[in-house]
Amino acid sequence: MTTSKALVPAGPVVDCLSKSCPDCGLVMTFPRQRGPYAVGEGFTVCCDPCAARRIQTAERRDRIAALTQRFQALLGRGLVTEELRSAAFHASNSAVEARNPEAWAMARRWRATRNLYVHGPTGVGKSYLARCCLNRVFQQGQAVAEVSARRFAKISDTFAEGGGLFSTWIRTEVLLLDDIDKANWSVDRVGALWELLDARASARRWSIVTGNVSPRELLDVLRERSVGHGLRNNAMADATLERLRPCVTLCLEGESLRSLVTDSPE
Repeated sequence: MTTSKALVPAGPVVDCLSKSCPDCGLVMTFPRQRGPYAVGEGFTVCCDPCAARRIQTAERRDRIAALTQRFQALLGRGLVTEELRSAAFHASNSAVEARNPEAWAMARRWRATRNLYVHGPTGVGKSYLARCCLNRVFQQGQAVAEVSARRFAKISDTFAEGGGLFSTWIRTEVLLLDDIDKANWSVDRVGALWELLDARASARRWSIVTGNVSPRELLDVLRERSVGHGLRNNAMADATLERLRPCVTLCLEGESLRSLVTDSPE
């Protein structure tokens, strides 16, 4: 005689809830919650990969908003120019880079662990390359500022009336000093430049400098202008350039990339 057994489930029957990921459509099944947790049934549920992408998107959006806020604050204080916003290595012109490939490659490798001096004739992209380097460290969260050498020279005449800019230029982590050879240097202004670079070097804060002349030629320019009471002070000029060490030097060559302004044909 044989007997039969009723089939017994391996475990309790679980009431389940199915939801679809709103991003990819993946259907997911969860145990249905009871009691106070039942309210969760109305929530949107994403799968793990889509949830990770949403988090990354939100973090990127917050980062862009924070960078924009920082940039606007610097712009409002006159510490940066509008040109800095669009200067980026990923947006550079490949044809322009092809004219000085080694210099651009070195600029991409440059990190704010030493000074950077970029020189070459007018219109070859020195300021844009320098701002690409400055923008990169700004995007990394470092404090930056930029100033033309002409503006620096004028403000250095009356530090007290400079709105604290001179001390800000000293304290900022990375400073761009543009067109250093185009300022109207004098012995006092060269002394102010030494004071700026000396304070920055002592605090291991790095500078980016651009000019039409090489460092050797810039030394001659500063020596010529370091004249007080009829006497040339070569030591001041020499000490000023010495404060740019250690330094990476990039030379850009070629004809000007700037469009010539011509009269329209009648």
